[in-house]
Amino acid sequence: MENKFYIKELDSYKKASDKSKKRMGTDPKYDLELLPSEQMQNEIRDFLLDRSKKIGAEKIYTQRRFYHHLCHMLQKQRNKPESFLDWDKTKWIQQMKIWLMKQGLPLTESYKKTNGGKGIVQAKTLLYVEHLIDYLVRLKETDVNEIAKDIWGIEKLDIEVKQDLTRVTKIINFKEIRQPDLKEEIKKAVYGLVKNLRKKIEENPEEPHYIETIRGVGYRFRA
Repeated sequence: MENKFYIKELDSYKKASDKSKKRMGTDPKYDLELLPSEQMQNEIRDFLLDRSKKIGAEKIYTQRRFYHHLCHMLQKQRNKPESFLDWDKTKWIQQMKIWLMKQGLPLTESYKKTNGGKGIVQAKTLLYVEHLIDYLVRLKETDVNEIAKDIWGIEKLDIEVKQDLTRVTKIINFKEIRQPDLKEEIKKAVYGLVKNLRKKIEENPEEPHYIETIRGVGYRFRA
């Protein structure tokens, strides 16, 4: 099964102008199979979905160039990471700089200041990698902190749930489970199962169709 991130499925694409859609071509997408592991493919998909809420579809499209730089760098690595979190940000930037220099690409870019002078910033590829790693680190820290609690705030987890808007469930309560070890195992299982299952069976995990949350009951599989 091919693993692609289709820009056409984003809300921002549907709102884009005809001129913008024309510039993106007939089938704008990211080929996630360029990444060496399924974990990294899932991580970049999460990153792109989050980024699409902040910037327009055309910018997501033009930033494919930085994504391709990242993929080409990884393809040259002898010991490839399984996750973007396997290396710290310093190592990612270091490896990215080495690759850029070997390709004869600049590490910095100049820009014009409002006062007419010139400033220097990192190359956009390096900024892209920084944004990616920062996002995944924040996501992990948020999940770990929330999962450690006995009552989870659904909005604080990176699990998108489809709910009846007239009866919104805001928490998942594990307090009634008395045995500490059993409680921790159940929490890990619930989080991992729902998150990973959605990614495997939902066409769009942001708008789940098959797995929904039922108030006072839990999760339900809908055929």
